[in-house]
Amino acid sequence: MKTRLETLALARSEKGPMSSKNLSYTIQKSGDAPQLAVIIREAISRNAYEFLNPPIRNLGIKGIEKMSSEILKWPSRKPDISHELSLTASLMERAGTGGSLFRNLYRDFLKE
Repeated sequence: MKTRLETLALARSEKGPMSSKNLSYTIQKSGDAPQLAVIIREAISRNAYEFLNPPIRNLGIKGIEKMSSEILKWPSRKPDISHELSLTASLMERAGTGGSLFRNLYRDFLKE
């Protein structure tokens, strides 16, 4: 993929909660590489632990459980629930859910 430097500069300077604020890192090797098998197993274990024990109720398994109970309340909150569900589906189809890219990357990583 190619882009002009001006476009890259604009993207790196974009505002918002997920912006990089022009942050960059330089990584240099210092010593021998660690045993990747050990590190990967530890990272997967930590990830699973965090998923099952999230710090707040709308992340991980607790987030899934919370959403599953909240969605049952939707019909009582809106007179035309079919419109609301269609709008939600359309937004998710066009804009995504915010985590799909990372879930797909992680799925592929685990598969590999």
